[in-house]
Amino acid sequence: MRAAIPHEGIDSRGRFVRMAARLLQWLILVATLGAISLPLPAAAQSSLRLVDAWQAARQSDPEFRAARHALEAGLQDLPIARAGLLPAISLSSSASKIRGDRVAPGANGPVEQDLDYLSRSTSLSLRQPIYNREAMARYELGELQAEYSRATFAAAEQDLVVRVASAYFDVLLAQDVIALSEAQLRAYEDQARRAQRMMDRGEGTRTEIADAQARAAMARAELISAQDKLTVARQTLAAMVGGLPTALPVLAEGWAPPPLQRTALEAWLDTARDSSPVIGAQRLSVEGAEREIKRVRAGHYPRLDFIASVSDSKSDSVTTIDQRTRQRAIGLQLNVPIYAGGGVEAQALKAVYNRERELARLDAQTDRVLLDVRRNYLGTTNAWARIEAYQAAVDAAAVVQRGVEVGVQAGLRSPSDVLEAARLVYVAQRDLASSRFEYLVGRLKLQAAAGILGDEEVRSVDRMLGP
Repeated sequence: MRAAIPHEGIDSRGRFVRMAARLLQWLILVATLGAISLPLPAAAQSSLRLVDAWQAARQSDPEFRAARHALEAGLQDLPIARAGLLPAISLSSSASKIRGDRVAPGANGPVEQDLDYLSRSTSLSLRQPIYNREAMARYELGELQAEYSRATFAAAEQDLVVRVASAYFDVLLAQDVIALSEAQLRAYEDQARRAQRMMDRGEGTRTEIADAQARAAMARAELISAQDKLTVARQTLAAMVGGLPTALPVLAEGWAPPPLQRTALEAWLDTARDSSPVIGAQRLSVEGAEREIKRVRAGHYPRLDFIASVSDSKSDSVTTIDQRTRQRAIGLQLNVPIYAGGGVEAQALKAVYNRERELARLDAQTDRVLLDVRRNYLGTTNAWARIEAYQAAVDAAAVVQRGVEVGVQAGLRSPSDVLEAARLVYVAQRDLASSRFEYLVGRLKLQAAAGILGDEEVRSVDRMLGP
């Protein structure tokens, strides 16, 4: 006879399973809340703003990191040049084991003596330039070289803003084009299916079906091309900011460009002449060439140094074996160049030619910068005008599309007219989006060419973007 299994054991095991399940649910809830409270990467928390992309690129972009290291290296030109005006202290010490023989005349003939001794010498010396025209010219040149490094770095900073903004808006434009291409493709495919149904009812033609299918195939090809451009644009931006962003803000549908702060071209040109870091760097190159002439010509001038030394030696020569000598010296040393084979004159003439070269480069650089200002000014103002024109084209194309749809229902328009109206709307919207981003990038390029592109200008453009 089998023993009955008590129900209390079953109930206790069931309660244990239920308690374990509740505990597991509680642990999952705690882990989930903890994960929510942990800080997420910036790209995962929200969309990547233009300002955030710029700041990230300052740390990640290889070209800008190279420019920063070039600045750090260039700033060392000043302490290097300053060292020529400061005291130079040196310590030297030597120890030598001497072995040999010495022959000296004597009363009964030559006297030979074996030599086996240790020679030691230690010397501490100081030299302080009092008058050194070349060292002073080098110091002035070092100051200019440090300023030149700062100017070139300022140009690199503005170039970084333009490059990041261009890559950033390329991504936004590619996203807009993909969205428009997908809408266009859906419209063509819907029209192709509609034409097929009409053909099945005996109301349509094969030509209408082929027209819709051909347009759909072309739209599909345009969509593939737009997707490729988006991939390239995202990779380009990722290489600058150090990673792919999850999302980017977009421009509002009815966004209108703000006016430029300076409306006259001449005002922008004057600003560029005064503020462009590229022109400023080249002016420093010209001034540096002038100071190089002074440095080379300083080779004709005397040099006066204050010198002091302390030395301690033992058996420093054959005649002072086992003798220890201590010396202290202090005084002035004057060096007067008399003739150096004509090298100073040749170097001075070379420096003069280099100065003329830098002056020519200044003229060329100024012309290039002013040409960039003109080009970007015209591009920005023309983009402004195109935005207005394309916005009007989008509104008109929408009216045309609605009218065509009504005309088709009334039997007054053909399906081909519907396809052409959809194409007109797509082209107008695509060109409008392109002009908007061209305006924003052109605005930054214009400010960079004029030398006034900075943090506030980047934030001003960033505020134009929506959430």
